[in-house]
Amino acid sequence: MSIQNPTQMPVKVFSSEDTDAPQLTGLPGEIKTIYKGCLINGYGSTTPQPGWEMPFEDNDKAVFRSTNPQSPHSYRMNNNLAYGGTLGAYYSMTDVDTGDAWNTPSTWDARSTYSFTPL
Repeated sequence: MSIQNPTQMPVKVFSSEDTDAPQLTGLPGEIKTIYKGCLINGYGSTTPQPGWEMPFEDNDKAVFRSTNPQSPHSYRMNNNLAYGGTLGAYYSMTDVDTGDAWNTPSTWDARSTYSFTPL
C-alpha cells in the first residue's frame, strides 16, 4: 500500500446525530470518549471501526494505534481542555506519556457537531 497504490478500505461514518452517540458538552475528556466510541468500544448499537487499538490510557489522555502492520504509528491525544487539547503522532510509544515523536503535538479545538471517518 502506498499513495501510488492505495488499498481500498470500507468507510464507516460516525455522527453526533447517531442514536446513543457520545456528545460534546464542554467537559475535558469528552473528545477522547468520542474516539473510544468510534474506534474501540462502539456506542449504542453502533459497532466500532475495526482495525484500531488503544494500548495506553490515563484520565483525559489516550494513545490510539492502527492494528495494520503497514501503519504502525501511534496517535496520542491529551483531551485536557473543554473542547480540545493536544494531538501528536509518534513512531512508537511505551506508555501514555513516553514515545518517539514523529511531529510536535499541536493544539486543536472541536465544537458542536462532529463527524469522524477513520482513514
